[in-house]
Amino acid sequence: MKKFTLITLFTLFIGLEVYSQCTPMSTYTPSAWGEPAAPTVPYTGYMCIGHDTLTTRTGWDYYDGDGYFINLIAGSDVTFFIDGCTGFAASLTIVDSTGAAGGLGTVIPGAYVAAACPNNLNFIAPYTGRYNLVFDADGNCSNFGSTAIGIAAIKLNNAASITNCTPFPAPVNDSICNAIPVTLGTIYSGNSTYASATDERDADVVNGGFACSAPNNTLWYSFTPAASGDFEFVSDAPLVGGAQIWLGVFESTSCTDPLFYLECLEGAIPGTPWADTIALLGGTNYYVMVDGFSGAIGAYSFAVNALTTGINEINAKDFSVYPNPFSDAITIKNSSIAQNINVEILNMVGQVVFKEQMNNLVSSNIDTKSLAKGVYFIRFISNEGIATKKLVKQ
Repeated sequence: MKKFTLITLFTLFIGLEVYSQCTPMSTYTPSAWGEPAAPTVPYTGYMCIGHDTLTTRTGWDYYDGDGYFINLIAGSDVTFFIDGCTGFAASLTIVDSTGAAGGLGTVIPGAYVAAACPNNLNFIAPYTGRYNLVFDADGNCSNFGSTAIGIAAIKLNNAASITNCTPFPAPVNDSICNAIPVTLGTIYSGNSTYASATDERDADVVNGGFACSAPNNTLWYSFTPAASGDFEFVSDAPLVGGAQIWLGVFESTSCTDPLFYLECLEGAIPGTPWADTIALLGGTNYYVMVDGFSGAIGAYSFAVNALTTGINEINAKDFSVYPNPFSDAITIKNSSIAQNINVEILNMVGQVVFKEQMNNLVSSNIDTKSLAKGVYFIRFISNEGIATKKLVKQ
């Protein structure tokens, strides 16, 4: 499956057009600006009344090629300022931060000033969400330094009209047990910016074999197709404030049961819709995890459409596994017409601990001495479908 190449902030600005130029304000002293209550580094709240200034502190010294993120309410009028330069001047750029600092993003139109020191940039936030502040001292944004070359600050100029520091509650589907059920042909919109950075099922997702980037700010949907077939996942993301996403598809009986990872579907990149297809079985419960590519966060939408049918489901009752509970070995018998079957044994977190292809399976014995005591699942996979059974080793 095709995967996108991550473009870092440092390569993003090579050949950047100069949008505007301003006169440095040498009398604008950032040290006179007050600190917000209970400051954090980097600042993860929204700038608002009472939290209207960020200035000199650890993490706000600026380095060549650096970037720091801030969260702003749409309509915020802010000034981005640098001072205290030690032999360097730096350009300033505001980036639509669809990812964490260092992630994907596009330059906010007009939000750039050429190198100077002191230097300042004024802009009005076009959307509510995260932005990156980026410095560049040598005109080569493909490199970055490790020595501090000055101090940085940002001030909210219209704080009196920006009163809400927490504009968005956590999304209702921030956890798998609150997954939103999906109906075919319906568009579902969300924004991962406001989801928790970590999820209680993150370890299960990773251990289950999730093949995309590390999960972050994940949101959950559930889908149970009425009939087997091919299903198209169509996704979109706005050019400004959008996120490049992956759609991780898992099979599980319930939100607390092990997750069986199936596939990582490509999602849209900001400004470019995308579609990907997967074969699913009728009557099977699936969970779809929306995850940002390499840390990306932002707005997105997706829909599921049925394409073709005709994939038959094999019946778990056609497979006998005994003894159960088991100890040193199990025997499998197949009374179905399915042939060329792959057999997998998975542990409670979805890791495959045994895998073997058994052509024309009628009966087979599997040595299980190496398996630790506990609960397992055995999965039978053929061209006719998938069947799963629960096992216990004593």
